[in-house]
Amino acid sequence: GEFAFVIMAAAGSLGLIGGALEQQVLLIAGLSMLLTPLVVQAARRVSGMIEHRQAEARHAGQPDDFGDWADHVIIAGYGRVGQTLAKVLESAGLSFLALDTDAGLIGREKDKRGHIFFGDALRMEILVKAGIERAAVVAVTMNDARAVTKIVREIHRRWPEVLIHARARDSEHARSLRELGAVYSTPEAIEASLQLAANVLVDAGVNAETTERKIADQRLQENG
Repeated sequence: GEFAFVIMAAAGSLGLIGGALEQQVLLIAGLSMLLTPLVVQAARRVSGMIEHRQAEARHAGQPDDFGDWADHVIIAGYGRVGQTLAKVLESAGLSFLALDTDAGLIGREKDKRGHIFFGDALRMEILVKAGIERAAVVAVTMNDARAVTKIVREIHRRWPEVLIHARARDSEHARSLRELGAVYSTPEAIEASLQLAANVLVDAGVNAETTERKIADQRLQENG
C-alpha cells in the first residue's frame, strides 16, 4: 500500500537502503497496488462461480416436489421486487414458488418463506419442475433486462397459454416484453412515480375514486 513508500523514504533518508534495491522495492510496491484490485475482482468472480456450482449441486432437484402444483404463482427472481410480491401473495393466501440463482439469498430467505429455491429460470427444465404447465401466473421480476427478455420469450414460445407478468427496465422494454408475450409489463420507475402521484392527489384533497381513475389513465398513457 501507500505506506510502503513512506517506509522506503524513511529508510532511504537513514541510509538503510538505496540504489537498485530501493527502486526494486518501490517497483514491487507500485505493481502490487496496481494489481491488487484486479486480483480481488477476479477472486470474487471465481468464488461466485464456485458458490454457484456448489449451490446448484446442493439444491438440484428440490423443485421436483412442486411439479404437480396448480394455480400457483412462479416468481422468477427473488430480489427486492420478488420479495415484495411474495409478501403480497402470502398475505392474500395465494401459493407461490420463487426461483433465484443467489445461493446466499436463498440461504437467508428460505427459513422465512419455505417455497424459495435455487434455480435458474432461464433453464426450462427448472420451470417444468416448478409446475409451470399448471401455474396461474409467472412473474419475471429480475433486475437483468436481458434475462427478463429471454425468459419471457422462451416461456411464451413453450407455454403460450401461461400468463406472464414481467418487470421492465423502461417503457420501450415494456412494449418489447408485451410483444414477446407478456400480458402485463411496466417499468418499475413508472409504478413508483404513479404511487407517489396517487399519494399527492389524496393529500391535496382529491377523492379516492377520482385519484384511482387519474392514475389508471396515466398508467395507460405511460404503457403506450
